[in-house]
Amino acid sequence: MNKKVYVSGHKVPDTDSIASAISYAYLVNSLAKYDARPVRLGDLNKETKFVLKYFGVDEPKLLTTMKIKLKDVDLDDAVLIAEDTSLYEAINLLREKNAYVLIVVDKCGKMSGIIGLKDITEIYTNIFDDTVLSKADTPFKNVVEVLKGTVINDGYRKPLGRMAIYAMDPKMIEDRIEEDDVVILGDREDAQEDAIKRNVSCMIVTGGFKISEKILNMAKEKGISIISTEYDSFMASRVLPLSVPVSYAMTKDGIKTFHIQDFVSDVKAEMNKNRFRCYPVLDNDGKVINTVSRYHLLSDKRKNIILVDHNERTQSVDDIEEAEILEIIDHHRVANVETKLPLYFRNEPLGSTATIITKMFIENGVAIPKHIAGLLISAIISDTLLLKSPTSTKTDAKMIELLAPIAGIDPDVYAIEMFTEAASIKDVASEDLLKMDVKSFNIAKKKIRVAQVMTMDMDEVKKRKDDLLNLMRETIDNNQEDTFVLMITDILKEYSLVLVQGSYKESIAAAFDKELVDNEFTVDGLLSRKKQMIPAISKKIETL
Repeated sequence: MNKKVYVSGHKVPDTDSIASAISYAYLVNSLAKYDARPVRLGDLNKETKFVLKYFGVDEPKLLTTMKIKLKDVDLDDAVLIAEDTSLYEAINLLREKNAYVLIVVDKCGKMSGIIGLKDITEIYTNIFDDTVLSKADTPFKNVVEVLKGTVINDGYRKPLGRMAIYAMDPKMIEDRIEEDDVVILGDREDAQEDAIKRNVSCMIVTGGFKISEKILNMAKEKGISIISTEYDSFMASRVLPLSVPVSYAMTKDGIKTFHIQDFVSDVKAEMNKNRFRCYPVLDNDGKVINTVSRYHLLSDKRKNIILVDHNERTQSVDDIEEAEILEIIDHHRVANVETKLPLYFRNEPLGSTATIITKMFIENGVAIPKHIAGLLISAIISDTLLLKSPTSTKTDAKMIELLAPIAGIDPDVYAIEMFTEAASIKDVASEDLLKMDVKSFNIAKKKIRVAQVMTMDMDEVKKRKDDLLNLMRETIDNNQEDTFVLMITDILKEYSLVLVQGSYKESIAAAFDKELVDNEFTVDGLLSRKKQMIPAISKKIETL
């Protein structure tokens, strides 16, 4: 079975991030390399939703952490038993299933206790308790089961007295046998008759001896049960206490349970506080499905992940350090992702990660289906602004030309439709605008947040300027960042209005030979955050 691996783009996913994750997972699965699952790290923007709907592709599942949960560990299946199960059957199950404990459940399937060999031993080794059958309200069927007996007469009476062996002459027995006792005896009819006269609850006739018609009729008249067993009296007396139901011996209180969704790190910490050998694991309905012991958690198991369209730790899934990064496919600057083992790293200075992945389909001889071609061409058009962005390359143009007929679209017509869908911001709250396409960067030990909004309605953005600047200030204060830069890009007119909040405002404007006026400046031809904005402000801030 192939190794399970997540394929993930960056936080605040854009079209290239999502399309690349889905497409690369398809390629990896086609090559039978891994069992790849595309995931997303946040809500999708309007453009990406449009693209997925246009080509009939489902949204990837949301991934929130790379921490290992109990559901990711190979646990033991829980062995469930009813409350009236005999100790004898419990011992056999523990041995057969190689289990530490059995989970005792009620008629509704809910856990009422747990039982292990320690609990059984405590009951069985109490040799002076000859009333345990009565105390435990032992079912008659359990007695028959452990003796491997045959019911000669079912008197419908539960064992209420002591366990006793009738091993002497009736004249000498005196008060050693009392009413309601469970009596073990052999083929002596005088002893059998005397036991019936004493109104015992059950006679266990050992050695497989037959019961006379006289004794049977007497037992029926008094409602006394008779069980015949092939065991001799010694063996019968040894196994009889094992007919006690597990409900009498089980641990009921102080049971520590875990949930299948619990993080392994939390489970380990909790185990260190307790000395139990084995713990029940519950599902979402509160029912026990597994058991977990310390040995299950000894290995340093990690989730596996492939990063696409990013390589910076701050842009990746939370707890990325808990994961094993197997590959990185990206077209951005190489930053600060540290890995424990060597990995496949492919980074090319192209307009989009989707361009690299399209090349990989070709290199591996894997046919690109229509829906994947649609995702890939959408991502290239989005990231290169239909080849107008300075990040665009001849390779991007070549891939668009190759993918268009497979996807069944005219790139120019489709791009207008896609950008129009994405650029409508009238119904988008200002705080959401700042989260739609945002990345954080560490530049010369300064924390810089850069967001970009694509629009064809600059007037609507200008109306919100004060609101946006206030929210930008609030964001950097809450996140202990230095600066928030917002690029508002008019796709068709090919320019950006830049709003800046926080430190280095004048320096950032100066990086483009502009003067900052009321926290804003405008730059013609500024379309790319990656190729234009980040290099310019990095160069400027590094000189401060």
